[in-house]
Amino acid sequence: MRKILFYLFVALVSSAQIFTKAQSVTIQGNVVDENKEPVVGALIQSLKEKSLEVETDGEGNFEITVPKNSFIEVSFPNLEILKLKAKPKMNIVLHLQSQELKEVVVTGYQKVRKERMTGSVSTLQSSDLKKMNIKSIDNALAGNLSGVSVTTSGRPGADAQIHVRGVNSLIGNTDPIWIVDGMPLQGEVPNLNSLGGSLDPSLFQSGIGNLSPDDIESITVLKDAAASAIYGARAANGVIVIKTKSGKAGKAKYNVSATFGINERPKSNLNMMNSLEKIQFEKEVYNDLEVSTYGRVTSLLRELSRGLISQQAFDAELDRLGSINTDWFKELYRNSYSMQLNANMSGGTEKTQFYNSVNYLKENGIEYNNDYKRLRLRSRIDHKINDKISMQLDLSGTYRNNVSTASAINPLTYAIYANPYELPNEYDLSWSMTQSRIRSGLRWSTLNVKNEIERNQSNSRYLEGAVRAKLEWKPIKGLSIASQGIASARSNNTNRIEGEGTYTNFVNNWYNFAVSEILPEQVKGSLNEGTSYGNSYTLRNTIEYGLNINQKHYLDLFAGQEISHSITNTSFNYSPIFDQLHRIIGFPALPEGIDVRTIPFSSLGNTGRFESKLVSFFFNGTYSYMDKYVLSGSVRYDGSDVIGNDNQFTPLWNVSGKWNVSKENFFESEIINDLSLRAGFGYTGSIDKNAFPFVLMKFENRYDYDNIIIPTSFVYANPNVKWQTKKDFNIGVESSWLNRRLIFGLNYYNNFVYDLLDRKALALSSGREDVVQNVANLRNKGWEFDLEAKVIKTRDLSWILRGNLSLNKNIVTETFYENLASLPIISSGSGNRNFVKDYPVQGWFGYRFAGVDPENGHTLVYDGNGDVFDMDRLSNVTLGLKAPTPQFLGDFVPPVVGGFSTSLNWREWSLNMNFEFKMGHYIRSFEGFSSISSRNRHISDKSRWRAPGDKALKPEISYNNVAYREYMYDSMLEKGDYLRNTFTSFGYNLPQNWLKNMQIDNARISIGANNLFTITKYKGIDPALMGSLGYPNTRSYNLMINIGF
Repeated sequence: MRKILFYLFVALVSSAQIFTKAQSVTIQGNVVDENKEPVVGALIQSLKEKSLEVETDGEGNFEITVPKNSFIEVSFPNLEILKLKAKPKMNIVLHLQSQELKEVVVTGYQKVRKERMTGSVSTLQSSDLKKMNIKSIDNALAGNLSGVSVTTSGRPGADAQIHVRGVNSLIGNTDPIWIVDGMPLQGEVPNLNSLGGSLDPSLFQSGIGNLSPDDIESITVLKDAAASAIYGARAANGVIVIKTKSGKAGKAKYNVSATFGINERPKSNLNMMNSLEKIQFEKEVYNDLEVSTYGRVTSLLRELSRGLISQQAFDAELDRLGSINTDWFKELYRNSYSMQLNANMSGGTEKTQFYNSVNYLKENGIEYNNDYKRLRLRSRIDHKINDKISMQLDLSGTYRNNVSTASAINPLTYAIYANPYELPNEYDLSWSMTQSRIRSGLRWSTLNVKNEIERNQSNSRYLEGAVRAKLEWKPIKGLSIASQGIASARSNNTNRIEGEGTYTNFVNNWYNFAVSEILPEQVKGSLNEGTSYGNSYTLRNTIEYGLNINQKHYLDLFAGQEISHSITNTSFNYSPIFDQLHRIIGFPALPEGIDVRTIPFSSLGNTGRFESKLVSFFFNGTYSYMDKYVLSGSVRYDGSDVIGNDNQFTPLWNVSGKWNVSKENFFESEIINDLSLRAGFGYTGSIDKNAFPFVLMKFENRYDYDNIIIPTSFVYANPNVKWQTKKDFNIGVESSWLNRRLIFGLNYYNNFVYDLLDRKALALSSGREDVVQNVANLRNKGWEFDLEAKVIKTRDLSWILRGNLSLNKNIVTETFYENLASLPIISSGSGNRNFVKDYPVQGWFGYRFAGVDPENGHTLVYDGNGDVFDMDRLSNVTLGLKAPTPQFLGDFVPPVVGGFSTSLNWREWSLNMNFEFKMGHYIRSFEGFSSISSRNRHISDKSRWRAPGDKALKPEISYNNVAYREYMYDSMLEKGDYLRNTFTSFGYNLPQNWLKNMQIDNARISIGANNLFTITKYKGIDPALMGSLGYPNTRSYNLMINIGF
């Protein structure tokens, strides 16, 4: 009986083994990298039974038996992870991990593994920056990161305006905070633009204008509360984290690069009148209205009518003027040149690493009398004192110099509106102020604009030094205690010179406070000098503990405290008389009989001091189970001395989670490689310095009452001022497909920003109409899409496409203007962009143009009911008419932004192109209608009303017709949509066999172009300027050389 049972057992086991083998497959394979080298130690793991795993041997070979029709996962550090269907024979190639799948995300405070990152972030790596020819880091963000909108200026040294997920303040600063190597870059700097300084103060405040793009390792934008709430009361506008390059152990490496560029001057494509058209226009206006346009032609017509010149002389002069056609863009702008040089050396031992760099930038502006220089020095040392203690030391220094014109005449405005029949040098450079010119109104036709640009100059010089240090102690495994800090000192000197006898010195003359008419002998030049100097520091102490239990449970606890302190001192001096040749200053004699109490002494000189302090306590915790389920949260407690005592401290917090679905045992897909879902909710904040808990008084003269000096302006204290707070909700999906050839990301956010500073109406009995308080709210919500496709990926050829799209809806939910009916009459000036409840931030408001009345040339609009209203009748006060309720005309802030890029590489050759687009917004048109003046006109003004019965596009031009030029209409706006090629580069890496004998590791040469073309229906100069008459972004061409050895 026992033998029978034994044989039955053997038969059962044998049949089970046969059945098992029939349900499994044995794989024999090989793993190599993209250079066909064997990958030793690569992990091969069954996804169905994860206990089944092997590693490749010294030749990259492996053998494993796994369930039939299942999938295996192949992985190796820093190489991409592949999920493949099991086959008997498999030859596998692992490529370098893509930038989006880097294992670590740098948040500034911490380094977080990507699978444990629960927040929404976007990242650019140094390899991305190398493809671009950028002079400032902020310009690299345009079109490259979802949720980030960038408005750039072509002015050398100027910063870009950046919005992360919409506008998050009404009247306060909307710029994100910049973090470099874990420490914030900040420092209070006064607004020197009032002195004519051309460097934007926000550059100094953030310090981002100091950094060299060549020193950057990565740029990470933290977009939601889960990612940025650890920064607390400074994170509502987003956080941009910069990680700079550091040395690595090994032999010393040297890199030098040079970029040479040519910037094209802008060209006029505005359809302004040519000389013959402008001459005809002036003749028609003079004949129709018998009034002068103050142009040269109407002056000749007056002289002809008075018999001062003959008809023959009149005709000859008109023929001469009609033949001129000056291109003012060519006269006032130039093709300019730029040069950027970089050099760095790095290396070290396992114990000590170093990185040293120098960057020099010289850029001539496309405007005359405009030049910018920057010199940056940096040195970093990383040293391991022993197995438990390490330190970092980073020293940097920056010098910047910006020279620009201080003319009261905007070169772009003059180039657009100057008459084409004027000659640029008709008035020589010795032109000076005369009484007749003063009384004639100082028209453009009577001055030499080149003289104005050249003889009025602003010169800004900025110097900064900074030291950052970190000491870290790791007493036991998983525990890190660190202290780090940054301290900086800076100075900025700006002087503005106004030349003797210039129009600029006339309009800014110090005598304007005392006399009604400026005399020629009082226009003797002037000198404005402003200096600021200050220092700031930030100190932080942190403790972090990470625990990993059996590779299943991961816990990270992070806590710390931080203090920041900033002091800025300013001084200003004004000399009403300045001899530019001999550099001698002076003060004029006061007019007889003037009351000395009326003298604006503050305009002659003043000093200021601003100090701010911030203290913070924070905690962050993360728990992960097998990196499948991640839960994270943070709490921060901030206090600031610019907030009232009642609300000086604010708690901010967030909680978030992530589910890495692709790590589940049940997840088997040949198509989808990675899939994760995440969600987060939390609070961040910001400080708006447009209200203070203390009284502000300004004394500009010496008016007194009972021997007590009376302030000229007075700002009441607001002890209840508090933090502006953003409530943030975000959900997102991340996935990769087809062996990570396709990477997709999706985010939805809904952010509510409350306690924003805005005007609040007061009872007139209080003595004030309104006060600034925390009374406004707004909401941003939208979608973000990210996509990367590796279209071709072979040893010799690769083609990668990337794209992003951001859709943002911005609505003011509480503000001063409760509805459209509460808006005042909308003028055509800057007041037409207001904040109105239930409408977008900075929306355009005004009237919808209904055409021109053919009988009288009046301006017609549609009211809210669709009825037509005559706006010219408002000027007749006897009618007692009320203007129609203004209407919403469109968004100013683009609700749709994005970009895409293509990178094509074949052996040593590469082609890279990047595009940026904005859609859905409106900007001011250059076809605006102005009153009678000597300036040039747009050709659409030829379609104006002149006589009863005319079917005109524009109303009559006359002194009395103010309705069209004074009020805001939708006809004054254009769609601002555009697609811009931000950069294109074509490069060649020199072959290694060429460089070997020269002891050069690598060398690359490339040519490129920035702003190569823009596709837009906008008829202005540059749609990226959002309709302003600012400094345009123009096309530039570059030659780039990079050598490493």
